[in-house]
Amino acid sequence: MQPSGNTLSPAPRRLMTGAVFTVAVLALSACGAEEPDAEQPAPSAEPTAESTLRVGVQLDSPGLAAGVDATSPSGLDVDLVTALTTELPGTAVEWVPISAEQSGQLLADDEIDLALVHGPVSNAGSRDGVTAVGPYLQTVPALLVPAEDADSLPGDGSWEPVADLEDLDGTVLCVPAGADRSLLELDEAGEPDILEQPSAAECALALTSGRAQAVLSDRVQLAGLAEDPRFSGQVEVLEWDDLDESTPPAVTYQVLAGGQETVCQSMFGILSDPDRMASLLSNAATTETSESAAAELSDATSPC
Repeated sequence: MQPSGNTLSPAPRRLMTGAVFTVAVLALSACGAEEPDAEQPAPSAEPTAESTLRVGVQLDSPGLAAGVDATSPSGLDVDLVTALTTELPGTAVEWVPISAEQSGQLLADDEIDLALVHGPVSNAGSRDGVTAVGPYLQTVPALLVPAEDADSLPGDGSWEPVADLEDLDGTVLCVPAGADRSLLELDEAGEPDILEQPSAAECALALTSGRAQAVLSDRVQLAGLAEDPRFSGQVEVLEWDDLDESTPPAVTYQVLAGGQETVCQSMFGILSDPDRMASLLSNAATTETSESAAAELSDATSPC
């Protein structure tokens, strides 16, 4: 990777103004000039961020980046970036809502500095100015279906409950854009009609409104949605082991970086530290049955 620079985004112009003023006062004092007027405002003593890290995040992902307000998300993704900022003192974070498909282009265009992507990213790391820093979470595909003891959900009443892969035949299956679809390639899988939505959360809304009978995504996102107050008690997760005896494919969450080498190196240091990643995962309620990918990176060479 040819980094465009090893510093973060420059500070706002107003901070530079304060710095120039301070230098000017010191210069006048050294020359024996009169002290500035007592009413002249002094530079602010409050700590201010010297740089801004623009982080692309997939919002409305309970447990990962919960909430739809980009100013105050919460979850594992946020904890990971917070850990990064401890390596980059004086750094403020600007959260930028993205989709997985947008991540590579936004990094290449220098619209964001870092992206946390849930699931597969096609060729994003091969773009100029974009580095695949490494995986931070591994999970497996799963299905979200109406809970057995849930109150009746909207619909025409003709749909049978989905309990296994064969039951998908002839149903409406909602799939988030970019989601891993390997479960549908199994021999036992029926042939559903696919309803594609921008996110797993929007698929859950389709499920509870009667527009779909099941949602295909990964276990982490679906577990978060099952615990979300909007859907709690109405839906449940069907694990891969409940659906098929074969070994499930891994669904890997990725961190992508732009051209700032310091950001890339610092993030790789966190991702490749098994103890640190285990600590971050232990605080994420919906990832307790998933694994950190740190072991794979601990002996790897930094891609930055």
